[in-house]
Amino acid sequence: LGVIATPAVWIDGEVVIQGKIPKESELLGYIKKDA
Repeated sequence: LGVIATPAVWIDGEVVIQGKIPKESELLGYIKKDA
Protein backbone atom coordinates (compact mmCIF):
# COMPACT_ATOMS: atom_id res chain seq x y z
CA LEU A 1 0.00 0.00 0.00
CA GLY A 2 2.93 2.30 0.55
CA VAL A 3 3.11 5.23 2.92
CA ILE A 4 -0.05 7.15 3.73
CA ALA A 5 0.85 10.82 3.54
CA THR A 6 -2.46 12.00 4.98
CA PRO A 7 -2.83 11.99 8.78
CA ALA A 8 -4.98 9.12 10.01
CA VAL A 9 -7.04 9.02 13.18
CA TRP A 10 -7.99 5.77 14.89
CA ILE A 11 -11.69 6.05 15.74
CA ASP A 12 -14.10 3.26 16.69
CA GLY A 13 -11.70 0.60 15.41
CA GLU A 14 -11.39 2.23 11.99
CA VAL A 15 -8.70 4.44 10.52
CA VAL A 16 -10.23 7.74 9.47
CA ILE A 17 -8.18 9.64 6.93
CA GLN A 18 -8.28 13.40 7.34
CA GLY A 19 -6.77 16.19 5.31
CA LYS A 20 -5.35 17.80 8.43
CA ILE A 21 -3.98 16.87 11.81
CA PRO A 22 -6.90 16.83 14.25
CA LYS A 23 -6.86 19.41 17.02
CA GLU A 24 -6.69 18.25 20.62
CA SER A 25 -10.25 19.45 21.19
CA GLU A 26 -11.46 17.28 18.31
CA LEU A 27 -9.69 14.23 19.75
CA LEU A 28 -11.27 14.91 23.14
CA GLY A 29 -14.66 15.11 21.41
CA TYR A 30 -14.13 11.66 19.89
CA ILE A 31 -13.10 10.23 23.26
CA LYS A 32 -16.14 11.75 24.98
CA LYS A 33 -18.42 10.29 22.29
CA ASP A 34 -16.98 6.81 22.89
CA ALA A 35 -17.14 7.08 26.68
